[in-house]
This record gives sequence, C-alpha cells and structure tokens, in this order.
Amino acid sequence: TDVPGSVTLWLGYFEFSMDQDWESERRRALYERALESAGADFRDGPKLFAARRAFETSRHAVDGDARTKVASRVRDLFRRQLALPHARIVETARQAEAWEAETNEKAKREESETSPPESPSEPEPILTPAARAAYAVAVAVTERRRPLEEAIAAAEALPCGDDRRTGTPSAEASAGEADEKRQKSRRRRAACEARTDALASAHRAFVAAEEYAFETDGGSAGSAGGASVPDTRVRLATLLSAYERALAASPTDEALWRRFTARLERSANNSRAASDAHARAVRHCPGSGETFACALRWRCARGDDEGARAELASVGSRFGDSPRDAHAALAAAARIGLIEPEEALRMLGEIEGNEGNEGPWIDPDLTLLRQIVRRSSD
Repeated sequence: TDVPGSVTLWLGYFEFSMDQDWESERRRALYERALESAGADFRDGPKLFAARRAFETSRHAVDGDARTKVASRVRDLFRRQLALPHARIVETARQAEAWEAETNEKAKREESETSPPESPSEPEPILTPAARAAYAVAVAVTERRRPLEEAIAAAEALPCGDDRRTGTPSAEASAGEADEKRQKSRRRRAACEARTDALASAHRAFVAAEEYAFETDGGSAGSAGGASVPDTRVRLATLLSAYERALAASPTDEALWRRFTARLERSANNSRAASDAHARAVRHCPGSGETFACALRWRCARGDDEGARAELASVGSRFGDSPRDAHAALAAAARIGLIEPEEALRMLGEIEGNEGNEGPWIDPDLTLLRQIVRRSSD
C-alpha cells in the first residue's frame, strides 16, 4: 500500500485475508507486517493489536493449537503493546490484567479436573519486571504526548462547512439568491482550508516533538538513566508512525516528505524503507524538483547510478514548465557526478527556452554550476 502507516487500510486487508480463507501462517505474517508498519500509531495502533489477539485466540478452535501456546502468544502481544506509548495505554493494562486473571483461573480449573491439584503451574505474568519497567516508560511518554494528540483531535473536530451541494442556480433564481449561494460556497471552502491548515500544523508539531525526543533521548538510552526512555526500536517506530499520520493529513507537503525520507536514510534498518519512501514522495509531489533531487541522491548513494540516470532523463517532461524545479534536479545531479555541469546547463537552457516559461532568472545554485563549468575548463 502507498500508505503503510494507515491502520484503516490494514484492517481492510485483514478482512480480505479472512474472505479469501488464507492459511493461518500467511495471515499471521500479514498481521505481523501490519504491526511493524502501523502498530506504533498513537491513536489507532491498538486496533491492530486487538485484531491480532483475536486471531491468535481463535487458533485453539480453528487449528487445534494448545491453549498454553495460544495464551503465550497473547501474553507476548500484550507485552509488546504495553511497551509502546499509545493514547489508551492504561486501559490496555487493565484489559491485560483482566485477561490474565481469567486465563489463569480457567487454566487452574482445567488442571484440577485432569491432574492432582497439589502443584499447579503458574505461567509467567504479562508484566514481568522488564515489561513493567518498559510499561512505566511508555506511560510517561504517553502523558507527555497527550496535549499534542489533543491538539490534533481539536483540529479534526473543526467544521468543514456544509458538504451538501447547492447545485447551479436556475435561470429563474434571482441575482440575490445566486450571490448567496456563491458566498456559502466560499465560506465552505474557507472552513475546509482552515481545518486543513490547523490539522497540518498540529501534525507538524507532533512530528517536531517526536524528532526532538528521538534525538535527545538517544543520548541517554545507553547511559545509567536509559531506563527512563524507550529503547531505540520503540522510539523509531513511534517517530515513523507520527510521520505517516502527518503525511496522511498533508500528502503534498514537500518539506515534510524530505524530512521523512532523510530520517529513514539515517535510521531505518534497511535501505528499502527509504527507497520506498522516496518513490512515494515523488509520486505525491511530482512537481517538486528538490524532492526529485533527494530521490536521485539516494539512488546514487546506494550505487544505482544507472537507475538515477534513467530518472534524470525525465527531467524535461517532468519540469518542462518549471525551470526552477528542473534546476534543483539538475544541480543535484551535477554535484554528485551523475551528469557533467555543462550538460546540466545545456538541458536547463532547453527547458528555460520552452514556450510559456517566464524570462531568465538568477539562482545561487545556477551560478555555482557555472563556476564549476569555468573551473573545469581552466
């Protein structure tokens, strides 16, 4: 999916897997992918954990798995969820305690019916000492993020005007009625724009706070005070989830996409995640030369010069009506040695001379390219 952090899409995928009667291991792999991609979503991630627990709970009746094995899987899921900061983490802990008490009681009854009661086996609790410490950290982080999440909820609650269409004014309608309908339409658009701007601002604030926490907490994670912050894996998952939510609200925000891809380049465990994010960024911001340039640089950093050159060949068709964006891509290509500066200037001159483009313009990077050309010719 183009939005791997979308909980709604993953839930729909779960239903599809059930409708198609997938085998259990294939479905379990799907649930795991969903948890890795969107399980850290602050507000909706718990829905994925609940769906996975329901799936695992049903394996005794469906696949004949032992009850102890099923209970162990569910315990592991609760521990995993309780280590992640999320909006209703205290309710999750209560749910885990209630499930554990019910499960242990049921196990004791079954043991007393099938074996002597003198030595009942006690399973390991959900909140082991290590899990309890991780839970305490997650609760503290949750409380710190709650005001930011409330700001997002407040922005989502803003009215977006009346969505009902008023239709085209009839010929019999008076000029006053037509003017009133136009004013209503303008007010609806203004309300929607205000809501969109407020939502984008709230999400950007959330991402900024997550970025700050990721960088500052990283220095103490390995120190004596490291127990007061989540481990790197949890912190990265929550940060990337915040980016995904923000991008879902502002899918054409060029600067946000570049911050997201830069974070993945620095911190992701594999290069594929960053490559996929660059591809998504270019699709959502097709007219952004800077975004395209970032994707080119990443291809070259991975050694895919051939693929980068193939992409560079599309600069004319992509940015034929925008010399500035074309220059951003060509300048980046020249800096990393993907293209000679003279060739970059030639291509830029062709684009700048296209019919419909504005007159010549001066840009510091373009001056830099010309200086490179002069130095190479000296």
